Amino acid sequence: MPDTENHGPLKTLQTGAYPVVFMFAATFLTTGILVGIARLTASRVEANRQVLVEKSVMMALGLDMDDRMPPSRIHQMFLDRVAPPVEASAGAYRLMEADRVTAYAVPFEGRGFWDTIKGFVGVRADGQTMLGIAFYQQSETPGLGGEIVKPHFLNQFKGLELLTGVPALRFRPVGAETAAGEVHAITGAPQTCTRLEWIMSDALDRWRERMGLKPATDREHAADAEGRGVEP
Repeated sequence: MPDTENHGPLKTLQTGAYPVVFMFAATFLTTGILVGIARLTASRVEANRQVLVEKSVMMALGLDMDDRMPPSRIHQMFLDRVAPPVEASAGAYRLMEADRVTAYAVPFEGRGFWDTIKGFVGVRADGQTMLGIAFYQQSETPGLGGEIVKPHFLNQFKGLELLTGVPALRFRPVGAETAAGEVHAITGAPQTCTRLEWIMSDALDRWRERMGLKPATDREHAADAEGRGVEP
């Protein structure tokens, strides 16, 4: 009888190797497509992120912005009003008015309850009065720590007079009386608020020290007082 046994590719298709070959080919093709899309969109993703940072800087500085403002206008407004960080600004963006610095946007970054929190604190040029705060990255729990991006929390920082020593500001429980340099925390989000208080205060303390806007001995005095268990 003639040999009717299948050989070559046809035999492969009729054996258990076919699913493996098919999955390998499908995976290779899908991966190639995803890598291609990622490369094509990478520049757009970075551009969108940069616009988000620029918008956060201007929001922290208290500049009026329309929520419907397109990215191109946000970017142009940023170029027109804000100067980049330099050594003399200790890493802060500068709000310019007729070639004069009127305020700074101080960056802050630190570990929140779930992930990194990044944003800016707007401060007048004297380093004593806040203009506002804005976030461009946070992953706190919606309805709890995530409330840090809501107006009822953000509005507390507008016009807030900072403390002259260390820390620059404090969070108080909701319902408690507040004084200069104090704002209300968010009910049900103690971890987020405790961490954010430290992140923001540390950024402001270090920035004001580098700018010469408060004595460097304030930090040393506070650390010494804390070590002895007394109020600074």
